Amino acid sequence: MMKKIALIVFALAGIFAFLVFSCSDNHKKGTAVGVVGQNGIKLKNGLVIYLLGVEGSEATATYLSTQVVGKDIKYRVDKGSRQRVTRQSEAAYAYVYVDRICINSLFLQKGITRLSTQYLKDSLQKYEKYAKAYQANNPAIAQREENEIESSGQLSFKDLVKKVRPSVFLVGNFRGENAVGQGTGFFVSADGKALSNEHVFAGGNRQEIKTLDGSFYEVSSILAKNSTKDFVYFQNSINSSVPHLPLTSQIPEVGEDIFVVGNPTGLESTVTRGVVSAIRKENGITYVQIDAAISPGSSGSPVLNMQGEVFGIATLKKIGCENCNFAVSIESIATEIGR
Repeated sequence: MMKKIALIVFALAGIFAFLVFSCSDNHKKGTAVGVVGQNGIKLKNGLVIYLLGVEGSEATATYLSTQVVGKDIKYRVDKGSRQRVTRQSEAAYAYVYVDRICINSLFLQKGITRLSTQYLKDSLQKYEKYAKAYQANNPAIAQREENEIESSGQLSFKDLVKKVRPSVFLVGNFRGENAVGQGTGFFVSADGKALSNEHVFAGGNRQEIKTLDGSFYEVSSILAKNSTKDFVYFQNSINSSVPHLPLTSQIPEVGEDIFVVGNPTGLESTVTRGVVSAIRKENGITYVQIDAAISPGSSGSPVLNMQGEVFGIATLKKIGCENCNFAVSIESIATEIGR
């Protein structure tokens, strides 16, 4: 029994180490400024990251305070746990790296603390085949399992787009029976609450949405709006549960891959891809500059990171500047929409 437990710890320590080589798109960054409890790290932006897969102890707390606090870290949540870090008041369990060293793995390998299986869904699902392959002295199979461990919890871009598209819809703006404009919106809750740009609704007295499956619904009420920040938060007359997108208040980094799903010039459910070009602030509002293509009709589109989280709403493009497009950040509107 003890041998089996030791094997589990060793295999999981290896898994943590392999994860450092996985896609950097799945890592987020921060600066450690303090220790919370015995295995939590408080970041400069207020987030608290607990070490995934390890128990806290006096030894772990001491190591974190002396070797991690004050340094830049990267962290990656366990995707199988479906954790979403969307606000600075939240906490998450994650793999933590300092100078490309996985701290979770280090603690287990050096015997600083013991294994904890809380929230360890990805890794526990993967380690068994990996461990058995090495027990059977079959390195080829073990390598295959190692490769699966590296990509566990990640959707391909194609699958990610497939998951996102049903949450995005076409918005028609009407004055009486006359159409005065159109744009894009997206669901943010199962009961039909949604977001778009305020200017998409301007000049009309009735709005209607068309979902990916061709269904039409009336906008039943405006819950919040702000013309300066150019957003509108609204309820649709839907009686059944709808697919919806998670929001994040975390500002992406310059150079980070992103994508947009919208309806440019009425071409429904169009996907464009790009990177974050810059982060800009104006009048207390944070805008994310992107180079993913947007056009008239794209206004109100969700701008997403590669985890499928919406960090901004496509708002405007600068005329005369190729691919200079802007999204108002979810961070800037979070309080007004109760997030």
